[in-house]
Amino acid sequence: MDIIETILLVIAWLLTLTWMYGVRIKPVIVTTSLVNLSMLSVALFFTLTDFSKYHLLWVIPLAIFIGARIFIFIMIHIPILNTLIVTIGKIYTEILRIGVSKDARARLYQEYKSNMKPTLDELVSKKFQK
Repeated sequence: MDIIETILLVIAWLLTLTWMYGVRIKPVIVTTSLVNLSMLSVALFFTLTDFSKYHLLWVIPLAIFIGARIFIFIMIHIPILNTLIVTIGKIYTEILRIGVSKDARARLYQEYKSNMKPTLDELVSKKFQK
């Protein structure tokens, strides 16, 4: 059974590292980087502890799907925590982008602003119109 647990842990790390690479090279919203941060913490937790790795079968999907919903809910409905959550996501994204050229960072930032800003503004305006 140790082989299956090791395979599950390797798959969890591959998912996490692949997602980290995507956050590094693509324009992403804060929620995407926060979900990746939660996946990283799950992979580290199971690597450093003796918990059964079979729990990764439900913890990783929970971190991906439910984690994204929780972060979006907090960002929209709890303004006090919105700033904290956004700051953590931006710091994590910038840590992942260490070594990326300034031109590439500027391009990623412009793509993020042009693609995601209208969507977030629409969500916020709909919430406050109600």
